[in-house]
Amino acid sequence: MRIFLILLLHLVTTVAKLIGPGGTKALVAESLLLKHQQLIVNRTRHRAPNLTS
Repeated sequence: MRIFLILLLHLVTTVAKLIGPGGTKALVAESLLLKHQQLIVNRTRHRAPNLTS
């Protein structure tokens, strides 16, 4: 039930953004930014090598 309410809330906010000024462009820009953030978070991190003599 909680997931359904969250989904409904996201749907309402998305529709509100589409109706507002510059709605489609703003929604596309937000989507691209979120995808970029996901790529950065999921990127593998290379550790520094152990430098021992």
